[in-house]
Amino acid sequence: RFSQASVPEAMCHQQASAFCLAVEGVSHFLYLCWNAGFEREVTRLELEIQAEVDKYLMLLEYANGDSGQVHPWLFENWHLEIGLSEEEQSRYEKANTYASKYCRGLHERYLRIGRKTEMLRELRRFYRKTQIQKLNMIDKLAPYAESGVDRIILNVNFGASQPETTDCIQQFAEDVMPHFADRATQAAE
Repeated sequence: RFSQASVPEAMCHQQASAFCLAVEGVSHFLYLCWNAGFEREVTRLELEIQAEVDKYLMLLEYANGDSGQVHPWLFENWHLEIGLSEEEQSRYEKANTYASKYCRGLHERYLRIGRKTEMLRELRRFYRKTQIQKLNMIDKLAPYAESGVDRIILNVNFGASQPETTDCIQQFAEDVMPHFADRATQAAE
């Protein structure tokens, strides 16, 4: 699955691959159990995206937080096993693409500037989202963050009831604002 290039220095290629396989299995099990507790269905794509994010985070520990080692090894220098169906290939490619974007965003928003506490809050929110919510979040926010957008004006009270307005503001605060928090801090400094 992984190439020899840029294996996190604290592990050899074989150790890192075995470690990732174990993390993936644990990730799948825990994610299934957590969702079962809420009687929520889970797709295979959702499992794979979460497992890729979990592998990234666990490998960071071995690489002393060096995303520059981990990200290319996990998301760029990989290959699919021979014999997978087209559906499986598509699923693994999508999981890799989405998890790569998300983890790159984690690095930019939190790891690069040492904001692990804020990152953990975002990871908890991400974990609780459905597949559709996760994909939408990654698709919608990544281009803005990558292009340097650091301000968004929100006006939610046109014709909405008070509870609808409050819900919208709460969702914005939880799902959008954390992605721009580091840029606001940098601008203030």
